[in-house]
Amino acid sequence: VIVRAADRPFVGAVSLHAHYPGYLGRADESLPVGEPLHLPRGTVLSIAGRASVPLSDVALVAAGGDRFTLDTHGQSFSGRLAPDHSMQLRWSARGPTGLVPDLPEPLSVDVVADSAPRVLIAEPGADTLLVANTAVELALRVSDDHGVASVALRVVRGDSRDAAPLLKPVAADVGTSWGGLVSVDIDAFHLAPGEAVHVRAEAVAASPWAQRGVSRELVLRRATSEEQRTGARALGDSAVRQAQAAASAQRSLAQRTDEAARAQARQGAPKENAAGAKPPGQQKAMNFENAEKARSLAQEQRAMADRVQKLRQATQQLEQQLKAAGALDTSLARQLGEAQALLRQALTPEMMAQMQKLESASQQMNGEQSRDAMRDLAQMQQKLREQLERSAEMLKRAAHEGAMQTLGDEAKELSAKERALA
Repeated sequence: VIVRAADRPFVGAVSLHAHYPGYLGRADESLPVGEPLHLPRGTVLSIAGRASVPLSDVALVAAGGDRFTLDTHGQSFSGRLAPDHSMQLRWSARGPTGLVPDLPEPLSVDVVADSAPRVLIAEPGADTLLVANTAVELALRVSDDHGVASVALRVVRGDSRDAAPLLKPVAADVGTSWGGLVSVDIDAFHLAPGEAVHVRAEAVAASPWAQRGVSRELVLRRATSEEQRTGARALGDSAVRQAQAAASAQRSLAQRTDEAARAQARQGAPKENAAGAKPPGQQKAMNFENAEKARSLAQEQRAMADRVQKLRQATQQLEQQLKAAGALDTSLARQLGEAQALLRQALTPEMMAQMQKLESASQQMNGEQSRDAMRDLAQMQQKLREQLERSAEMLKRAAHEGAMQTLGDEAKELSAKERALA
């Protein structure tokens, strides 16, 4: 009996190398064999290996029947594969004696598609009612995991989706993230009361597939006459409440500042009398509690300054709203102008300098400078309080007159409709 030992044919020594698409800017790398392969879309997979016998055919076969043939060179093989979707690939090999029985584990390929850009209209946060055909500024935020090729605004007039959209380019080749302000010229659409434009922001990814991301739809609608009058009355009531609340808060702050200055003066007087005259140039220190109180008062006054600035803006908006509603006569315009002038004069450079002086003295723990700064600031606060109270009273009268004017216009309009209906 002659017994000959023969190796069982097998395929092994498989190596995998990934060549990523150029837009990713990612270096090629070797991949582990036997683990699931997560490949970005567009990746080319290089495959090589050897067998124990000469090979006549080597292929990878997908579950659906697709067959990817590799080149054979004696006992070695190689090839390239560019999968466009996820798949499970099993090996198939043939040698001199037929099919090779021992094969590597199947390749599990997970193709990860490039995501579309994320597009957000940050401001306005909701659909907007327009008082007049003025420009509207949109705050856009765009990001992508690899890059953004272009950003644009798509504007459609009216509710009809069949209308030709206006595409306005905004930015190009902005990298992985971009943010900015974009103005929509509403006047160019000549919107009648009640008409609207629909706005979307769009971004195209910097990839071979140019995925497109879109934002939510923002509706910018021109207010009707009735809505403009209602908005003017609501804005007037809101401005009056803001002015009255600011005057009350300023009154309380001025009182607390004056009390703090007096308390600090009383604390320092006995010590000065006991110690006698101070040497020239010597500064009197203040304790930590007084320093914190002075710093807090200065910060509150800074916050009050911002509050007054917002009140000025609200007064300007009220004037614009009344004008758009056709209720701004000469007397009303004069009252609102005087209120704005009072608010503008209230925030003097001297007060801002006095707040800075108080903050500096509290940081340096300088008792005398802090006391003097608080005393002077309290006097300025009293003047600011008086101006705020006068502004609140003027705004109250203007809001009432504006409300009466808009209600009178509504009554006339209703009367005309009733006559036409009769």
